[in-house]
Amino acid sequence: MAPKMRWKLSAGVRRLSILCLLTLASLAPCFQVLAQTPLAAGGDVLLTFDTEYEGDAEAIAALRLDVPATYFWTGEYAKKHPELLRRLAEEGHTIGSHSFSHDDLTTIGKRQVQLDLELAKLVLEDIAGVPVTAFRAPFLHYDDLVMTEVERLGFLFDSSDKSPWPNNRRLLEVAVSEFENLLVSDYDIFHASGLDGATSLDFLTRAYESHAAQGRPFVVLLHPRIIGQQAQVLHDFIAHVKSKGGRFLSLDGYIDSLIIPPAKRRVAIWAEFEVGMAADTL
Repeated sequence: MAPKMRWKLSAGVRRLSILCLLTLASLAPCFQVLAQTPLAAGGDVLLTFDTEYEGDAEAIAALRLDVPATYFWTGEYAKKHPELLRRLAEEGHTIGSHSFSHDDLTTIGKRQVQLDLELAKLVLEDIAGVPVTAFRAPFLHYDDLVMTEVERLGFLFDSSDKSPWPNNRRLLEVAVSEFENLLVSDYDIFHASGLDGATSLDFLTRAYESHAAQGRPFVVLLHPRIIGQQAQVLHDFIAHVKSKGGRFLSLDGYIDSLIIPPAKRRVAIWAEFEVGMAADTL
């Protein structure tokens, strides 16, 4: 029997605040909103794990992380490892949807997209016992149809895009970071670029410090089965961030940090005017 839904006390406040941020971004007709990525306090790191294939559950257990994180699960994989998903939710990590079957949603029909996203949300919430309001598209591939359905289902924020210029204008976008023209993803770092342990750790620390200096959140895309083979790099990176006074946040924790306390709320809204480019911080 699935556990009773444990809706967080801050869920309503979070939903209302995010909707207000998006509304603010749409009120001024004189400019086009180019990005809705929140501007966090310097040193914030969001570790995000796409949990989808065999070996991921074992890798998560072996990593033994002691920091908050976000886990984007496919519904299909969640049905195979419900105990792990439920435990991660109980520990306070953010649980997000990564679709049901990990198909490229831009290559299937509208009704298939609807059924996939609806089923994934239903399965994840039933198993985890928490509201699922974060979404990441498989392969980071999405189009307007996909985001229309994501929005319709009540998701509040998305992490399917790349910084610094997210294209998704329907939801609050917490984009995956890029640095030196490289996506901050274990696949891109270790497989596509072939960096070794020492070089990859140097890349991660420089990328983190660059984002921290700009006051931008450092959003890292990880796959448990990939980063699990380079576990020491991740643990060394976590130690480095802690030594610099940085903090690790789940997506829920990150959004809450923009809302509570109100005096520290900071959101970046980039706007393109006819005379040039400007950035306002609310």
